[in-house]
Amino acid sequence: MKNISEVKDLCTGCGTCAALCPQNIIKMDISQKKGIYEPIIDGECNECMTCIKVCPGIGVDFKELNKIIFGGHTCQAHGCSAYWPWH
Repeated sequence: MKNISEVKDLCTGCGTCAALCPQNIIKMDISQKKGIYEPIIDGECNECMTCIKVCPGIGVDFKELNKIIFGGHTCQAHGCSAYWPWH
């Protein structure tokens, strides 16, 4: 990854990348489709990767996080539509 524009679905809309960009070229724009703010590169990125280093969405294993939070199985294994610890 070169910059935050490549994060895509891992973005939580927190704005940390925009706040810490040393070039101040990351703007947060609301995504009508997702209903969250998404980072938009507004300028020429020098690929310092500060945005990538501070992004909380990168490096998160969401499958493992779901197991920790909801205790157990994945829905794919059981055919349910959400994670439920009592299934």
